Amino acid sequence: MYDRIAENARKPIPIGTLLGHVMAHEITHLLQGVELHSDRGLMKAHWTTRDIAQMMCESLPLTPDDIGLIQRGLVRRQSADDDGDVVHPGPGWKLTASRGSTIRGKKNP
Repeated sequence: MYDRIAENARKPIPIGTLLGHVMAHEITHLLQGVELHSDRGLMKAHWTTRDIAQMMCESLPLTPDDIGLIQRGLVRRQSADDDGDVVHPGPGWKLTASRGSTIRGKKNP
């Protein structure tokens, strides 16, 4: 996997920027618990030259659907957690997006 990342990083993006996006993409799959891709943003199956150029200025965003899948994935894990091994937000917590792909845990009032 590193070889593919390094190959793409030579066209004109620093390896750390690209690797960070790849890691965020894969972690999002783990949080969602599904292998779905979006038509835009961080969870696109294949990033275009335009996406890579955007990475140079700002992080690729998660779509509202991506965030909803994360929330559902966490709820599934929480309800399936019989032995307490899964770390999850407590009751009243909700993931929200702010400024593109930033995800924050927020306690509902």
